[in-house]
Order: sequence, then structure tokens, then C-alpha cells
Amino acid sequence: MSIRVPTLILFSLLALLGLPGPEAVASSQAGARYGAGQQRGTRQGGPRVLASATKALLKVGERSAIRVTVENTRDARLIQMPNVDGLSFDEPSAPSRNSSFQSINGRVSRSFTTTWTVFFRVDREGDFTVPPFTVEVQGQPVETRPIAIRAVKDIRGENLGFLEIRPSAMRVVEGQPFTLELSFGWETTTGVTYANLYLPWWGELPGTLELERPLLSANTPKEDNITINRELRITAEHRKNFARDGREFTHYRIIRSFLPTRSGILEIPTSSLEFGRESKSFSLFDRPKRQGYIAQGEPFDIEVISLPTEDQPFDFSGAVGSFSVRASSDTRDVVVGDSIKLAVEWSGSGNLEFFEAPDISRLEAFHGFRVYGKAEDKSFERRRVTYDIAPLSADVIEIPSVSMSVYDPLEQIYTSIESNAITIRVRALERSADLGEEDSERFESDINDIDTQPLTRDIEPLKEVPENKAVLATMAALPVLWLCVRTGVRRRRGDPSAPRERRRRKARKMLVRELRRANDAEDRLGALMGFLAARTDESQEAWIGRDPLLWVSELSSSDSRFKKLEATEAMTHTRDLMLALERATWGGETKSPQAKDILALADELVEAGL
Repeated sequence: MSIRVPTLILFSLLALLGLPGPEAVASSQAGARYGAGQQRGTRQGGPRVLASATKALLKVGERSAIRVTVENTRDARLIQMPNVDGLSFDEPSAPSRNSSFQSINGRVSRSFTTTWTVFFRVDREGDFTVPPFTVEVQGQPVETRPIAIRAVKDIRGENLGFLEIRPSAMRVVEGQPFTLELSFGWETTTGVTYANLYLPWWGELPGTLELERPLLSANTPKEDNITINRELRITAEHRKNFARDGREFTHYRIIRSFLPTRSGILEIPTSSLEFGRESKSFSLFDRPKRQGYIAQGEPFDIEVISLPTEDQPFDFSGAVGSFSVRASSDTRDVVVGDSIKLAVEWSGSGNLEFFEAPDISRLEAFHGFRVYGKAEDKSFERRRVTYDIAPLSADVIEIPSVSMSVYDPLEQIYTSIESNAITIRVRALERSADLGEEDSERFESDINDIDTQPLTRDIEPLKEVPENKAVLATMAALPVLWLCVRTGVRRRRGDPSAPRERRRRKARKMLVRELRRANDAEDRLGALMGFLAARTDESQEAWIGRDPLLWVSELSSSDSRFKKLEATEAMTHTRDLMLALERATWGGETKSPQAKDILALADELVEAGL
């Protein structure tokens, strides 16, 4: 529905010629800017800068606030405030900083949030656009999205229209998707020709990712375009009119889904619907006159609680919700070594696009298969993973079920869901039985039968090299031989001039430097993990959430160099110190290991052979 009626003759001529009017151009440009911001907002892991007003449609003289939020980094500062004629801004508040952490598949990840609040007052009636705030993020300037503000002399028409926002739940868990259903409309007798939704939180809801929903079904009666925040035009579902208090109302609906990424309170501020009639004007110099009304949706909060750490499985996939799973294969009759495409599909209500799919190569049930890789297909409604596997022997009689650890927010427990097992027939390769003693003797005789003469027998045999030339050739080959020996030694013992070896040798020196700069337990924990990463030739993130005892036990079984380390108490002390630092960082404990304790542990680890 195009709610705005063109009134100027020039606009009519443009429409007849098939050209867009100024408002359409402005709307499309704003939509493009908003679309880019939307894509930036849904990207995980990197810094994210948001700005939104607590109320975007106000009466003259009323006060509101703008919140500027930076997520996923602590290195941020507000460096430039906008200036708008007709709006009076206060000085920004001191930044509010929060952090949270979660563990998925044994890896601990942290999220940081910094928020500034800027209060302002509306001094006169009109439409205002607050320019972008400039925030320095990790040394680079980043601008927020402009904010639309509307000021009116009086708010009237609550009984002529309605705006309701209904959340699917008032309390959710991190990673549990929820929806916001916007229901709005007006009395059919008002003859509405324009409408605009003022939704301060639209596209700027901190601590969430907006999920892509499937398109409206073919059974939807009608779809109309609705303007949001004076710039963006989106599709709304035109529902069947309904009666309220003996009056008939036009009814529209918009549904949006979100995934909470951290615990805390999600504030949905006051939302507003402006609608009315626009009188026609037949003069190029007169603006059309409006008779407008306003309906408001009350603000509310959604509580996001952390995933419980008690009883959380070490292999928790990050899946939150109620799921069902089924498996299928492209074939069930194969020869040993033949490829089988195993498709596992999860569906239901949950974060289907974001959990970590099981790595079946690590599952004991799949030790009878070789796993070549996997391909994934994600959507709002389902998650499908296709594994490429091959049976290793004719003893395999089925493809095992694929198990995944999930958290059920309705039952409030961690549980496992398993796909169905698939019966298969695996036939042995021809002449591929294990070699016995007789077979080995026959195999050796087959090797002796191999003709070692050149394929081209009529080539004249090479003449022997004279003795003096042979000596020269040997002397010339000595440097090459020495280089080969040196390369082999370096490969076994490590090149002392290689970057990784230099990093390993300087690990303690860097640890001392980082500990001098450390201000709290979190900085000291980061310094320790940086030391461990340098000594083990890994990234610092590899040590987040790692159990040092389990790590050294797994490596010692395949690498003799770690057996000495496992025999000492060094890794036990490492685990205890890391746990103490984590409790001081995230658990609120006041007592924390100091720099001298960390340096003593570093010396112990080096002496033990780390």
C-alpha cells in the first residue's frame, strides 16, 4: 500500500513518465544505507556500533535520550557529538561497561559492551534527523546510523488507532530466538492516506542478531509497504479487518525474529504510529495540509539470562531450543572405501543457524568410517549437514546415530538428541583379505618378478665416469649434501632463527612486559595465555577454556616430548592458577594470583619442558 497520495502536478507528471519522485529517491537511498547497516549489524565476532533513541516521537518540550552502544570490543570512545537546530543535547554520561562469557564445546568466549547515554530536549515542532555520532573503535572512526525524531504540539488520536508489540517470551536464554509481533492499524472511517511507524529499536537492538525469516506465504491476503522512521519502507501483512467497541479497524502485522547474544535486559522503548489524512493542494507553492493522529505502544523489557554452567556438558554444541533430527543416506549398499553421503537435518524452534554441528570424526561410534568432510545448508527453519564418509571394513553393518548436546529452555536442562541409525551392507573388495604368511611369501615372490631393466633396452649403456671426474663430482655434491643434512636437523630440532622459535624463546620476556602493564586479573589471565600460546606455537584463543591436564594427556600418548611434562605437577599448577584467575575475572572473587605467582609458574613450565 502506498499510503502517501501525490498532490503536486510535478509529481504526477514524473509518475506518468515512470520516473521516481524526490521522496522515492530519498527513501531508496535511506533504505540502501539502512541495508548496509543491517548487514554490518548481523556479522558476528567483529565490533558493532549502534545508536537508538528511547523515544522518537515526542511533544514539544519533552525529553528523551539516545544510547550509543559498542559491542564486541573494549577499545572504544565517543569522540564527536552531533548538533541539531531545535534539539538541545546534554553532555554524554560516563560510559557504562559490561562483559559476559559463555562456553561452547569447551571454548570460553567473552563479549564486551560499552554504552553512552545522551539526553536531549525538543524545543520546537517539526521533523529532525540526528546526524551520526562518531565513535573511535580500535583506533578507527566509526559513525552510527542517523536517527529520525518527530516533534508535535500534542499527541491525540489514541482511540482512532492502535499499536501493540507482543514478544514471544518475556524471559529467554542466551541463544534462544524470540519474535516481536507488531500489530497496528486505524479506524477505517478516518480515511487514512499516510502512515509512519517510529520504532527507535528497529535495526539497532543491542545484544541481538536479527534473523532472516521466510517470505510470507502465498495464502497471505495482501501485502502493503509501510514507512518506518521516515526512511525505510518494508512489506507488512495486511490482515483482515476486525471490530473493536463497535468500530471497524484496518489491521496490519509485522513479525521480526532476534537471537540474544548476551545476558542482560533488552529494552524495547516507546514505539509510535503516526497516521492521518493529507488534503490535496493544486498549487506548486502550497504544501499539502495534514490532519494527523498518534497511537503509541508501551515500552517493555525482555530478560535474557545466561546459559547455566552447572551440568553443562563439555561437548555442548551451543544449540538452544526444542529440536528434532533425522538422518538419511544416498546409498545403503557399498564396497569398502566407497563414499556415502550422510545427510543429517535438524528442525524445530531454536538457533538452527548458529550452533556447531557435530564433528563425527571425533565420535567413537564413527571409528569404523573415514570422514572426508562436510557441507552445510542453513536457514531459519532448518539446518542440514551432509557428511562424506566411507566404511573401512566389511564388518560395518550400520551408520551410527549422530548425537548432539543441546539446552532445552522449556525443560531448563541439558540433553542430547540423536538421529536414527541407518542399516547398510558393506561388501569386501575383491582379493582384499588380510595378508597371511602364505600370502606374504607369494607377495614377496611377486616383487622379485618385477623387471628392473630399462623399458627401452636398445639404449647404449652409460659409460663409466673417469676417476678424476668422479672425484670432482663428489666434491661438488658435498655442499648440497650438507644443506640436506642441515635441513633435516632443523626439521627435527627446530630452526633457532625461525619466527616461531624466536617467539618461543621470548615468551617469558613478553610475559614480564605484559604483567607490568596488567591492571587487573583479566589482564594477568591474558598475559598467561599469551605465554602458553607462544611456548606451544598456538594462538592465544586456543588456550581459552582448555583443560591443561587433558591437553597434555592427549599429546603425551602420541608425542614422547610431552611425557616428561605430564609426569610433573606443572600442568596441575597451571590449571589451578588459570581457574583462580578466571574466578577473579568473571566470578567476582577479590583474591587473585599476582604477577610473581604467574612468573614462578612460567619458570616451572619451562623447566618441565614446555
